[in-house]
Formats: sequence, structure tokens, C-alpha cells
Amino acid sequence: MAISRGWRPMYRHDPSFHVPFVVVEQAPTGSPVASLACRRRRDLLPLRLRGKLARSASDARPTGQAMHTVREIAYVVFFVWLFIDAMVVFRLKSSESENRDRQSLRLLMIGNPIAYAISIALAYGRAGAMDSVPLQVTGLVILVIGIAIRTAAIMQLGRLHTPNVAVRTDHQLKQTGLYRRIRHPSYLGALLGFLGFALALGNWWSVVVMMGITTFIYLYRIREEDAALAAAFGESYRQYAARTKRLIPWVY
Repeated sequence: MAISRGWRPMYRHDPSFHVPFVVVEQAPTGSPVASLACRRRRDLLPLRLRGKLARSASDARPTGQAMHTVREIAYVVFFVWLFIDAMVVFRLKSSESENRDRQSLRLLMIGNPIAYAISIALAYGRAGAMDSVPLQVTGLVILVIGIAIRTAAIMQLGRLHTPNVAVRTDHQLKQTGLYRRIRHPSYLGALLGFLGFALALGNWWSVVVMMGITTFIYLYRIREEDAALAAAFGESYRQYAARTKRLIPWVY
């Protein structure tokens, strides 16, 4: 094997600009070098290309740091919201009500934490990674919007809001505010919060798992709640249900 070094023009129109190169001459396997023509291979790595590769690596580091920062903010917002929400909702629980929950609260308390844990674990893998800070920031915005909708819905319903599916003895059918167009705005806010948090984690599989589990739980809870309110209010609730949607105005 013979190695030679030298300089060659980088561009034909600019012969004055040269870059270093290395020529490697290697004889075919099993043949004497003196009796066979050498096979040439020129390994050229211009200095400008090296610079581009270095800049690409350095540009990736700030992006990774930004993604990590958005994720950490999402953790704080999400879990502080869950804590405050639980404190408020469970304080509204009353013994002066008929429990018609049919295990939906237990399903929510077991299934939702499982969804959180799996989604967070998936966020640290490369499979399904978004690699998009704007998408994560969008998720953070959706998370805040979801929290705002759920908070407003709970405040408008007041003491009639309970953690379990139940009908109070003095229960009144709420048909104003957020409840004018949809019957379960607090669940809409919760699902938007879950969607936003999963997007802020920066992984598509986190979104799939989070929304798959939580949507199933809340749809089951909505069915039980609609049945309980229809049994309690009769025709007035059926008329209200006929002119409103469950979660999304004019859609569902």
C-alpha cells in the first residue's frame, strides 16, 4: 500500500483555492504490488464540509436543550394542576347525593396514572420522537387552554360538581355558560390537558397512549353520567341532550 499527500483545486473556476487530500493506493488482494496496477481511492474531506458537520452537531445541542426545557415546564404545570384539581374536586364530594358511579371513578383513578406513567416513559425513547420544539410549545399552550376550560366548567357548576357520578337531592340541571353548547365541558378541558401534556413530552407514542387510555375512560364516564342525569331529570334532560353535544360543540 502506498499513501501520497498533496493539494488539489476545490473548484474548477477557482484554481487558487486548494484543499488537502489523501491518495491511498492498494493492490488487489493476493497480488504482488510490483506486478499489478494499483487501485486508487481518493478520500477527500474538504475543510468546508468538516465545518458544516461541526456546525450541524452544535446546532442540535440547543434544540435538545430547548426540548428538555419545554418538557420540564410541562411537568410542573401538569402535576401542579392535577394536585390542585384533585384537592378542589374531592372537597366538593357530598354525602347528600345518590351515587350512580358504576366504578367510573375507580377506573379513572387507576387508568389515568397508568396513562401518565407510560406516556412519560415513552417520551425518553427514540421511537416516535417528534424532534420539534414548536410542536412541544403548541402542546404546552393546549395544556394551559385545557386547564382553563376545566377550571371554568367546575366553577360554573359549583357544588354540583362531584368526583363520582352522583345526583344531589337538590340537584339542578345546568344549561348556561359552557354548558349551553356541550354537556361535559370539564371533561373536554381534562382531555385537552392530557393532549397538551403528551405533545409537550415530544413523542407521538406518548400522545397515542395518553389519549387512547384517557379518552376510553372519559367516554365511559360520560355514558354513565348521561344515564344518571336522564334518570334523575327525565324529559327535561333528554331535551337538553337533544340540542347539545357531549364534548365538542356541533361535532360530538
